[in-house]
Amino acid sequence: MSSHSTYAEIYSKKNIEDYSNNLKFSSIPKMQDSNAYISFLETQLDKVSSFCLTIESFNSKLEDINLNIKGMEDRFANLSRLNNIQQKQLDINLKEVNEIKDKIKVMDKTIVEYSAKKPSAIEERAKVINFKISEMDYKIGRIEEKYSEINDSLVKHEELLDFLKSYKDIGGKIAKIDQKIIVN
Repeated sequence: MSSHSTYAEIYSKKNIEDYSNNLKFSSIPKMQDSNAYISFLETQLDKVSSFCLTIESFNSKLEDINLNIKGMEDRFANLSRLNNIQQKQLDINLKEVNEIKDKIKVMDKTIVEYSAKKPSAIEERAKVINFKISEMDYKIGRIEEKYSEINDSLVKHEELLDFLKSYKDIGGKIAKIDQKIIVN
C-alpha cells in the first residue's frame, strides 16, 4: 500500500477479495476525503449503537421474565408447603373422627347393658350419646370444609403449574430469538 491510496481504494480491494457476495459492504460509497470517511464511520457507529441498545433491551426483558419465573417458583413452593400442612391437618381430623366412632361403639354397648338395668339411666345415656353424635357431626362438617379447601388449593396449584410451564416456554423462545439476533 502506498501512502497515496485513499480509504475507498483500500476498502474496494478488500471488499472485492473478502466480501464480494455481501451486499451491505458493497454498497459503501467511495470516499475521497476524511470528512466523508468520518461521516461513514459515524453512520456505522450509529447502527452498532442502535443494535447494542436493542440487545440491552432484550437482555433487560429476559431478566424481568427470569425474576417473574423465580417469584412464581417461590409461590409454588409456598403453595406446596401449605398443601402439605393442610393434608396433615386432614389426617389428624380423620383420626379424631375414627376415635369418636370408636367411643360411640363403646357407648352403644354400654346402653345395651344399661337397658337391662334401669330405664332412666338409658335416657341419660341416650342424651349423652345424642350430644356426642352432634359433636361428631360438627367435626365431620369441619373436616369436609378443610377437605374442600384442600381440593380448591390443589386446583389453583395445578393452574399455577400450567402457567409456570407456559411462562418458561415463552422465556425459552425469547432467548432463542435473542441468540439469533446476536448471531446475525
